[in-house]
Amino acid sequence: MPEMTGPVLVGRAREILPGLRCLLISGYTGNIPSEHGIAENNQTLVHKPFTRAALAHKIRECLDAGGASTS
Repeated sequence: MPEMTGPVLVGRAREILPGLRCLLISGYTGNIPSEHGIAENNQTLVHKPFTRAALAHKIRECLDAGGASTS
């Protein structure tokens, strides 16, 4: 996204809807997601490439956690 990062978007959306559950998908490797505060902002992250089963598992984790971080 040219205007902001995913974590910034999630933060803004959660200002409006505090209980919003989010799942971020990243193609980056290494520590890039953690450098952008993904773990600290109670967001769940799945890395590309992923299988349908792995995505389904992460979606279930996100829904069960009620928006809390699981990874």
